[in-house]
Amino acid sequence: MGNGLKLIADELKAYPEIEFKWFERGRLQFQVQFINKEYVVDITAQFVPI
Repeated sequence: MGNGLKLIADELKAYPEIEFKWFERGRLQFQVQFINKEYVVDITAQFVPI
């Protein structure tokens, strides 16, 4: 992991509800994800009665 991403990961330790994921997709490609572990889906908002 690059130095900048290590700094971000270290700072996110203060926020245990946020998960930090790093994926190397190739030599010049990478993906970073920030995941809210406390996110709750409201299934009642997904369906609109007809």
